[in-house]
Order: sequence, then structure tokens, then C-alpha cells
Amino acid sequence: MLNDQVIGDDQQLDAVLRAMTFSRLALAGGAAMGPGDDPDAVVDEQCRVHGVEALRVIDLSIVPVPLRSPTALDAIAIAEHAASMI
Repeated sequence: MLNDQVIGDDQQLDAVLRAMTFSRLALAGGAAMGPGDDPDAVVDEQCRVHGVEALRVIDLSIVPVPLRSPTALDAIAIAEHAASMI
């Protein structure tokens, strides 16, 4: 389990995340990004869920179009972009 020492040490936390984070399935488009007047859009350009305060979706489900490449780099880019906004 994670404890305060691991969470408080960036290098230890990075090591834990590298060792324990993996994906077997990447779903895209289930919560597509778009303007508030788009009936298919779930989140805005800041990853905030339309109509729900203080909730963001930050994963491949916000991608509004099918991806033509492996999705790992896209997921990382979305996460890094969202981290810089928050």
C-alpha cells in the first residue's frame, strides 16, 4: 500500500506508478470533448464535465475522433495537458 513516505517522495512514487500502472484496454470517445451546445460532448476543452461542478474526465474517453495509432502516448499527452491546467 502507498504510505505518506512513498507519496511524499516523487522518485518513490514514480517507481510505484511505473511498476503498478498498466492498461489492457483503451476506450476512446465515450465522453467526447466539445462545446456545451454539442449534444454528443461530455467535457469542455478544460476537461470539465458539462453541467457538473468540480468534476473532470482525463482519459482517452474524451477523444472525440477514432485514433489511428497506439493510444498510450495520446493518454500521456492528455494527462500532461490536464495536469498543466489544474
